[in-house]
Amino acid sequence: MQARSTLETLEPRRLMHGNPAISINDVALTEGNTGQSAFVFTVSLSKPSNKRVTVDFFTVNEFASAGTDYALTSGTLNFARGQTSKTVTVLVNGDKTVEQNETFVVGLRHASNAFIADGSGIGLIINDDNGTLPPVEPPVEPPVEPYQPPPDYPTYNDPTYTYYDPAWWNPPGEGGAYW
Repeated sequence: MQARSTLETLEPRRLMHGNPAISINDVALTEGNTGQSAFVFTVSLSKPSNKRVTVDFFTVNEFASAGTDYALTSGTLNFARGQTSKTVTVLVNGDKTVEQNETFVVGLRHASNAFIADGSGIGLIINDDNGTLPPVEPPVEPPVEPYQPPPDYPTYNDPTYTYYDPAWWNPPGEGGAYW
């Protein structure tokens, strides 16, 4: 069976006659060495609406950190009647640090007069710095001590302790069945 997108699985009548669907694209750019780069995400409506449409947006850390790698951003987009796209700009900080590519997410929530079909835009910050990444040290596991029973734990040499054969269904004297 072929996988279907969110829009394809929604009731067709809702798409044809109901409120428009809201989606956001993904953006991938190099970070630069200094200053800030603008990552511009496009938020789109599947069709024009004769009503005013609003949706809130916000940024979330994934492998990038707000403040260090990009500027935390949030707000509300207001679509005028008939308008089908708006943009959200996230400023990404350039640096000269050799690091892995990093990601953050622009999320959408609280839509009015529309429904959210794709509410996550991925921002991929591509590292453009030369050099090699420092080696990753494997975690150091603490040594595993062999199991030592407590000092008062009975042993097979203890004549006061009654042991049961694990092959018995019930303890001896209680109608046990041997397997």
